[in-house]
Amino acid sequence: MTTVFLPNYRDFPVDDMHNLQKQLINFHSQTNTAVNNRTVGVFELHQAGDNDSRPNGERWFPTAPQQATAPLKLRDGFRLVVQVDDSTLTVNHNIPMINQVTRLYGAFFDGTFWQDLPYVDVVSVTNQINIKVSSTQIIVTKGAGAPPSIAKGIVVLEYL
Repeated sequence: MTTVFLPNYRDFPVDDMHNLQKQLINFHSQTNTAVNNRTVGVFELHQAGDNDSRPNGERWFPTAPQQATAPLKLRDGFRLVVQVDDSTLTVNHNIPMINQVTRLYGAFFDGTFWQDLPYVDVVSVTNQINIKVSSTQIIVTKGAGAPPSIAKGIVVLEYL
């Protein structure tokens, strides 16, 4: 699905009411489609345990049967952002129940460069850095070789 490109300026006809009505309906439809298809949200840094719903503009469909009376939430998700470094590679997330992890990613600074998490070393597989989530913790695992140091970093967990 692609997002509709919205022009910065649109000239509406003032002499033809039928054409004006069609133009206004088209304009309104394009604007709503563009707004509904974008990623929405405020991405703030939270401490572990500060979990709250974030509208993110994405559609997530339930995998389990829903009760007829239960509202179907398609556009809400939860986001937890935690800080990590070489001295703090394991963080308790304090999430009582994760229904589904939708994304797990991050970045770190090694003192010289910013790198992606998980980190993949193209020279040696033992230098890689992995991130994973257990039922209680976010865990950053460094390889047994010579992976870069993590002077400071952020791990983002998005879940339903």
